[in-house]
Amino acid sequence: MLSELRITNFAHIGELSISFHPQFNIITGETGAGKSMVIDAIDLLAGGKADTSRVKQGSEFAEVEGLFVRGDGGECVLMRRIGADGKGRAQIDGALATVKQLSVLGSELLEFHGQHGQLALLHRKEQLAAIDRFGGEALAARKAAYRLALGALKKKHDELEALKSICAEKAGREDFLRWRLRELDNVGLKSGEDKDLAEKIGRLKRSAELFGIAMDAHQSVGGAPLEAVQSAAKHVGAAASGDAALESLGELLERSAADLEEAARMLREYSEGLRADADRLDDFQSRLFLLRDLMKKYDTDTDGLIDLIERDGEELARLESSESDLNNLERDVAKLAGEVEAAAAEMSALRSAAAETFSARVAEQLRDLALKDARFSIEFKPLIPASGRLGEDGSETAEFLFSAGGGEPLLPLARAASGGELARVMLAVKTVLGRAAGTATMVFDEIDSGVGGQTAVRVGERLAALAHGSQVVCVTHLPQIAAFADCHVSIRKDWKEGRAIARAEILQGEERLGELARLGGSLNESSISVENARRLIDQAQERKATVNS
Repeated sequence: MLSELRITNFAHIGELSISFHPQFNIITGETGAGKSMVIDAIDLLAGGKADTSRVKQGSEFAEVEGLFVRGDGGECVLMRRIGADGKGRAQIDGALATVKQLSVLGSELLEFHGQHGQLALLHRKEQLAAIDRFGGEALAARKAAYRLALGALKKKHDELEALKSICAEKAGREDFLRWRLRELDNVGLKSGEDKDLAEKIGRLKRSAELFGIAMDAHQSVGGAPLEAVQSAAKHVGAAASGDAALESLGELLERSAADLEEAARMLREYSEGLRADADRLDDFQSRLFLLRDLMKKYDTDTDGLIDLIERDGEELARLESSESDLNNLERDVAKLAGEVEAAAAEMSALRSAAAETFSARVAEQLRDLALKDARFSIEFKPLIPASGRLGEDGSETAEFLFSAGGGEPLLPLARAASGGELARVMLAVKTVLGRAAGTATMVFDEIDSGVGGQTAVRVGERLAALAHGSQVVCVTHLPQIAAFADCHVSIRKDWKEGRAIARAEILQGEERLGELARLGGSLNESSISVENARRLIDQAQERKATVNS
């Protein structure tokens, strides 16, 4: 709520400080005293348009400062300064701020109803929110379920889009992996094969020389030489009985004979292998050329090529799995989309029913507020975002349509209603919705335009009811409305050195009775006019007690 307002050098206001009541505040004053200047000053704190013409003549700047008390008891100070040179400044709790930041915070703290541009009711989103609030718990529950389903859909949709992007980027990669795997798998790689082939080829190129050496060596250790050693080992072993030294020599000869026999066998096999591989030299060389081409191409050896095959296979499996995941995600998204659309349709049906009752009740309130020929309706329009998705609030927007009567067509509220009519439409809407939530200070201006008599009493009664749940600040010229105030502020104009100076007084007791008498048209504070004012206040207090009980 707005607790304190300080205005300096604004229009013809030099210094003005006003303390506001937490509930219903009325501002009155003679024409030209500065009532509208107070509303304009409050509008500046909500980010309203700055105009250098508002700087008091002869001053360097105009400044407005407001102390607000939040619902949690915390305080917030907003300040707006307009320089005569066109430069401005905004502050929030003493820190510099942009006008946009001030506007965002101000829209949370202040709600204007009348000629000022801060009227939230003119926005379709706020109009839809009003219908949803009127729809009660059933609509609130369906809206919560819808938003929960929509959140799940958006999350799953984002996962799908991310996976689609990955799959699109790796489509070529998958084809490449399949091609490379075919190339390497067809070779039939073996670990260390390149080294084995190089050794074989080197050996086969010297096959004639090596064959001769091997055969000569075979002849040197096999045949007669081997038989001689075997014979010596046999004779020494037979004669060595009881002679340890000769026994040892016999064993040595036996081992030598066995080694010579093994060497002869291996030389024979080596020679035979050279003869058998001689015809395969071309095959070995071709195979080695193929391996070396692959090793050069992929910059690794045969073991590295084998590892590459394994890695490619694993990556390809992951890519193929992602295709399956993509199909699963697409099915999930389709299922969730169906659930969201069903929830949106249910919400639309509940809104349509709520809007019909809401429109009828608002129209009834408008007739009670001296707009007897007014018509009020709600039009739903399908929401088709560019993304093709449903909105946070469902599948439609809502727009309030209004006609003041006289054959005028129903038009959007912003185009069809004057400032005073807008204020009364808002009052009717707030009355139908019930007491305000207490999150903002509601400022009403021009609400008494074209109103009088018992209608004015009903306007005051409804404003007082709203103020029971949220602070209300209202400028009025009617005693029937002013009588309901919890705080009556009078803006008066004095003259000093030929210049008008505005001042604010909180009226109580006889002063308040005198102001109500003046508002009632009395030329002087006669006992009758004062008594009528007293009776008006008593009746207002009785009505307030009845409404708020």
